[in-house]
Amino acid sequence: MAHLRQVGRGYQLQYYLNGRKRVKQFPKGTPKTLVEAECKRIESELALHKAGLKRFGEDPRAAEFLTVHDLAESVLNSRQHEVTQETIARNRHAMKLFIAAIGKHTLVAEIKPTHFDQFRNARFEAMKKLYQERGWMWNEDKVKRGLNKDI
Repeated sequence: MAHLRQVGRGYQLQYYLNGRKRVKQFPKGTPKTLVEAECKRIESELALHKAGLKRFGEDPRAAEFLTVHDLAESVLNSRQHEVTQETIARNRHAMKLFIAAIGKHTLVAEIKPTHFDQFRNARFEAMKKLYQERGWMWNEDKVKRGLNKDI
C-alpha cells in the first residue's frame, strides 16, 4: 500500500517494494488529482508484483518486442534448478525445432495457432524420417504423445 502525504507545497508518495522503503517526490504545483492517480497506479503495480504476475516498473510494451528465441532462453534458464537436466535438454530441443519451424525472429506477440500446426507437422515429419533412418518400427501413437509433450 502506498502512503501519500503533503510536504510543503509538494507531495511525497511512500511505498514498500521487496521490503525496502521507496519514496517518490512530486514537485510543488503538481495537481493533487495527478498525484492521486499516480498513487493508484503504483498500488496496482505493487499488487501485480506481489502476486507474481508482473515485475514492478516493467514496461508493458516490452513483451511486444520479445522474440520467441529470447523467451525460450529466459524460461529455460530460469527453470534449470526446478527440473532435471534431461527435461531441460528435451525442452531446449523442442524449442529449437519450434523456432526453426516458425523463424528465430518471430515475436511472441505474433504467434498464431498456425505456428503450432507448422511445428507439429515439421516435428512429425522429422520423427518419421528418424524412424526410417534407424530402422525402427513406426509407432504413430508414441510419436503423437511425444509431440504433445513438446508442445
